[in-house]
Amino acid sequence: APHPAAALGASTPVPPGAAPRGRVLVVDDERAVAESLRAGLRDIHDVDIATSVADARALLENGATYDVVLCDLAMPGESGAALHAHAQERMPMLADRFIFMTGGAFTPEMASFIGSTRCLHIEKPFGLDQIRGLVDAQISPQAASAGSRARRHARR
Repeated sequence: APHPAAALGASTPVPPGAAPRGRVLVVDDERAVAESLRAGLRDIHDVDIATSVADARALLENGATYDVVLCDLAMPGESGAALHAHAQERMPMLADRFIFMTGGAFTPEMASFIGSTRCLHIEKPFGLDQIRGLVDAQISPQAASAGSRARRHARR
């Protein structure tokens, strides 16, 4: 069977030891996007997915712990901002480890919210290499130097 990352067009594998294996929660109302991210990250990290803020909150309330939350900002019903507020209230350390994903409709309100959180942000569409760099940098300070280029690019 082909390697999951190869199916997503990853050009080069992440070198062993680039970042420790971490736990990542992917929150996106588009199941295909969430599944693709899980497939692209699961060889280097343990990944859970939630297709709504309610599902993500249930995972957190049931004691699941994560090093990074990769969260779509604009979703039907509750937004990524609602999940971040929940994390800030109940698990402030996790609130600092969100990476927000945004699609085409990036409003001034979203920009202001992301700026107020000091969390990372990446615009769709993005490459798997960019996501891996951001996730690795959040999980391992030692990997931050490798992810810094991706971070600067992602914040534009």
